[in-house]
Amino acid sequence: MDRGTYGYYKSYNKKNLIISAILLAGILIGVIVCVVKYKTTSNVLILPAVILAIPFAKFIVAFILGAKYKSISIEDKDKLEDIFADNEEVKILYDMTISAKDVVTGAPVIVIYDGNIHYIPYSKHKDAHKEVQKSVFMDTIKSAGYEDECTVTSYNNINNLIKGVNTTIKEESRFNATRSVYERLVILCLT
Repeated sequence: MDRGTYGYYKSYNKKNLIISAILLAGILIGVIVCVVKYKTTSNVLILPAVILAIPFAKFIVAFILGAKYKSISIEDKDKLEDIFADNEEVKILYDMTISAKDVVTGAPVIVIYDGNIHYIPYSKHKDAHKEVQKSVFMDTIKSAGYEDECTVTSYNNINNLIKGVNTTIKEESRFNATRSVYERLVILCLT
């Protein structure tokens, strides 16, 4: 599943959990074989189990950190896609997590139109990281070369987001700005 598609978090977390389980099984098998066969773990055969602990830690931490992020409801996703399906200039990204200097931030849904970013922040981030999120998204717009004429707006629910995007839709848009910002966000996505 590609970054920015609906259900990406669920797929990403499932993959991390499966890999963690396989690595944990390898670690346990290695330890059990050493203990049963040699009655000690002070043996060179324990080395593969110790080495497997490093990627296991990486995947289990990714799973734990990613488990707190949830997608928007399927009804909200369908509502968004029904409204904007005919407009090729509107780009929708789902399940996005982006790293800034000292914080990981993102949104379950980001709608990009005319280079402007409209998003719903994760509920835990609504107040604490609002300014950080806006600055991360503004940096993305700047890196795409559209800093002066684009905006970043957060909304507290899907209906307000749809209203906000609809109020910015004009007859002529800067499709290149939308595409550039979209591509930059996909590249910056952590997972």
